[in-house]
Amino acid sequence: MPDTPLALIHSTETVSWSKSNETGMFVEDQSGSISPVKAPGLVFGVDHDVTYTFQPHNPYLACLPCQDMARVNADKIQCEGGTSVRSLPGYMVLHAAGAPELNVHQCPNRAACPGSNFSLTADGLLSPRTRLCAEGYRPSPGCVRCAPKHGRPQLDPFTCRPCGSFSLAQQVGWTVLSSSAFYTVALLSAKPCTDTQQIFKVFLAFVTISCRSLAAFLNTQQYQRLKEDLYVSANAIYRVLFAVDLVTTIEPGSSMDSYDCWGLVEGPVDVLWSLFLAWAIPFVLLVVSWCWSGVQGGLKALVVWGNLFVPVFAGAATKLIACFSTQEGQGRVLMYDAALGTPCASSMAELARLSRFWLALGTGVILFLLGPVLWLWLAARDPEKDETVAFLVVGYRPTLRWWEVIVLVRKTAIFVVAAMFPMSWAPGAHVIYLLGITIVAQLLHVTIQPYANDFLNRLEAQTLGISSACLVLVISLLVEWPFRPYAIYVASSALLAVLTAGAYIYFLLVYLRAVLTKQPLADEVKQAEEEHGYG
Repeated sequence: MPDTPLALIHSTETVSWSKSNETGMFVEDQSGSISPVKAPGLVFGVDHDVTYTFQPHNPYLACLPCQDMARVNADKIQCEGGTSVRSLPGYMVLHAAGAPELNVHQCPNRAACPGSNFSLTADGLLSPRTRLCAEGYRPSPGCVRCAPKHGRPQLDPFTCRPCGSFSLAQQVGWTVLSSSAFYTVALLSAKPCTDTQQIFKVFLAFVTISCRSLAAFLNTQQYQRLKEDLYVSANAIYRVLFAVDLVTTIEPGSSMDSYDCWGLVEGPVDVLWSLFLAWAIPFVLLVVSWCWSGVQGGLKALVVWGNLFVPVFAGAATKLIACFSTQEGQGRVLMYDAALGTPCASSMAELARLSRFWLALGTGVILFLLGPVLWLWLAARDPEKDETVAFLVVGYRPTLRWWEVIVLVRKTAIFVVAAMFPMSWAPGAHVIYLLGITIVAQLLHVTIQPYANDFLNRLEAQTLGISSACLVLVISLLVEWPFRPYAIYVASSALLAVLTAGAYIYFLLVYLRAVLTKQPLADEVKQAEEEHGYG
């Protein structure tokens, strides 16, 4: 009982005590800690936590099972006795001081919650032994907040990565370099009647899906073990995994870098800041290209810029409406503001009153005008009189001059899926939807064959086929079954690396060959026009 003195007597001493049934035997270990004989783990002392135990006449009435204190997910916790509770992996426990209830949350990122080891002191405070989240994550509903010096990747709000020691200038410089490099090569390749522009556009489409499949591979359960094994046994092969990290980092417009690590605001970057930063660097690149190319090349720069960044902006706008919940039946939280606890609307009427909904809708309208509408209008013009129009339509069959819009929609859908279903939260849905998009694109391409050049038709079909194969391999790595041999994981990872690396090398060789030979597409296009009676 509180405020009741505790008397300790030596075993050789005697004392008259009217309530002998309430007397307990204690032992003292070599370090001087005193604990009950029947419960040696309960340490008494000034420098230790104090846990009170008692033996009431009817323990079923005096003790309340911890499962009864949890409103939801009660079957996901285990009572350890007293004030100690454990949760299953993928779940975490929170408790408000003085409240007679436990909040059990399902973590969106299973890796962030290895299982809570929850314990309170006699004062109702968290014990030093308590562990709620994994290293790098702060205690919060679902472990969605990052610890200091950690940040969230742009397309995964539930993963916390170390920020590293790079300065703000170095981080911004790397982001600018990755975006400007792709944009510069795209502008230089945008020459009418050449293979280079079509090859590079096919390559960009492959990069979009390749970065997503590699990001999924990094989230497989045995990836860290593979990385450690390769580091110990074969440094040369270990560099392959470094290359995988590098490819996902330099993805144009949406690298794995974290805005949280830039230190622009106190704490995590909210979704509005994230949208602004996603637009800032590409917009600066567009302005620079306008100043460089002048009025005549401004429209061409806009089209090339849209081909590269419109899908990225669509994914950024999706962040304004994506929501999730850590408890069934409870209010949802804005996914990319999870660290800030921003609530989501529960009805269409409430959604219509949110400014971020109209911002997302307005952004979508602008992207629709800059992408499909502008491109369809340009495709209706004569390709021989405008270099910008030629960038969109040259290489396609005369009746399918608008096909580049389909490719743009496909890349946009990939980024929307990536934003709606982050890899750490819904890896299965993420990869399966991407595989569905790729298979549909492949069926359409094989059936229609939009290019007038047979080589480009084969190149596009090969690209989509390799993308589908890589996604199937990633799905096989994500799926777990009892006692799966580690050798199968290694073999599938090796095959994924060979296919991906082989595709990048093949694209490089094809592009260099097109640059050196400067083989025009004019002959194929002219022949197709004559066959179809165009013009």
